[in-house]
Amino acid sequence: MASVAAPTGVSLNSTSTISVGKQNSIDLPVVPFEAFQATLGLQIALGTYGQIYEVRNMNPARIYKIISSEKLNSGDEIRIAETAGKLQVAPQFYRAFSFQFRETHQVVIEMEDGGKSLGKHMEEFAAKTAPPKPTSTSLTSSSLNSGGFICISFAQQPPRASIEDTVSDIYDKNPEAFYFQLFSRIKTLAEANISFRDTHVDNILPNSKKKNGLKLIDFDLATIESSVEAAKTKSLSLYTKVFLNDFRNLPNLSQESQNLIRWFES
Repeated sequence: MASVAAPTGVSLNSTSTISVGKQNSIDLPVVPFEAFQATLGLQIALGTYGQIYEVRNMNPARIYKIISSEKLNSGDEIRIAETAGKLQVAPQFYRAFSFQFRETHQVVIEMEDGGKSLGKHMEEFAAKTAPPKPTSTSLTSSSLNSGGFICISFAQQPPRASIEDTVSDIYDKNPEAFYFQLFSRIKTLAEANISFRDTHVDNILPNSKKKNGLKLIDFDLATIESSVEAAKTKSLSLYTKVFLNDFRNLPNLSQESQNLIRWFES
């Protein structure tokens, strides 16, 4: 009987494995739903692709990312999350496993809690600097509870401040530090033959308290490439090009930042 080390000290025993991922599948241990549920904390985020939950009673904090096996496009998402954690580009990766709920298997990635996303910072900065505005409403689906994954809910989307204003606030009016950290992380992944192009504000975890504090999350669109050059080229998505242009246009850039920009432009 295979055993998966449980975050709460309770053994999550697995008697089987399952192959998940529509492409480049990966074998994961299957653990009992009841045992997994006992480790589940509060829900942090709910989206159309996956859900984020706290892991109960962990210090330092950890989170679960839960994805339906039917939605997992590639097993490489898990492989890349583990590699990115080892490279200190992403929150530390602890493990991945699966559980079955009714007729569907769910994939769980357990990782370090990397803190607030840039998108969350934008919401908080807007709340403290602008008068209240009506929130937008978006339909989200399914939350994990005793009733299953069929609970429909409406999520309120608070207004967000601009990226420029928020980054300036987080990094004490030194946006260069943010952009340098962001593109250093993308470069580190590219040098490991990994393209990361989904630089959406909800996938960036800024941290001005540490020199290399910024982390990246959500690798469902990341890919393993055949070379550094291929990874670099594929990383330059529309999102990333906008960030690169903003980086390039900052005044009085350090030589280190200029060299980093040239690396992406070469």
